[in-house]
Amino acid sequence: MMQGFEHAARTASKHVWLAESHLQFGRMARGIEELDNAARALAAARDDRAYVDVARRILALQPNRVDMWRGLAYAQLRWGDTEGAGEAVVEWMRLRPGSAEAIECMAEVFGRRGRRTQAAQTLARLGLRELVDGRVGTASRLCERARSWKHDEPDVATLASELSEEAAAANGFGEEMGLTPRPRRVNNVVAMTAAPRADENADVFVPLGFAMV
Repeated sequence: MMQGFEHAARTASKHVWLAESHLQFGRMARGIEELDNAARALAAARDDRAYVDVARRILALQPNRVDMWRGLAYAQLRWGDTEGAGEAVVEWMRLRPGSAEAIECMAEVFGRRGRRTQAAQTLARLGLRELVDGRVGTASRLCERARSWKHDEPDVATLASELSEEAAAANGFGEEMGLTPRPRRVNNVVAMTAAPRADENADVFVPLGFAMV
């Protein structure tokens, strides 16, 4: 495995050298292509520090690259740079407002900065939105992660039993992050209970009375 990582690192170095050559002579498209190749190789090698450097170079040339902001956020989070990761997630969310993955990543940033309550609440609200949208498996995972940051957050069964149109519509927490459940979805939640049944069209369990829409 170590040899594989070393090979990936050497491959990345070659692509960076080629990128510098292309950029030096104004061949922007070719230069960015080689930087992309380097970023992929470094991601495969799990060389987060080098990946961060390459990602930043790409973003200096193409600041609206969602994939690069996403990769930069995760690389910096693994590296332990929570401030940098938070800044990357903000840009990610600017380009993809309401992205569930970006919001979950931001919750992880909150938690690692010691803001456990904010991490838990963000995950719980996202779990509520996923539940309302019919993604019960995802909601359950998010609720469990929320409880790992703050043990008294509700589990998915509690959310299902307590959810109602009025409560969900009135809940404005995280509105700026796109976490307010969509009214049309809320209106399709009828007589929710915590008793699960297997849904024929999904590989998750959904509560009785929950419409997969």
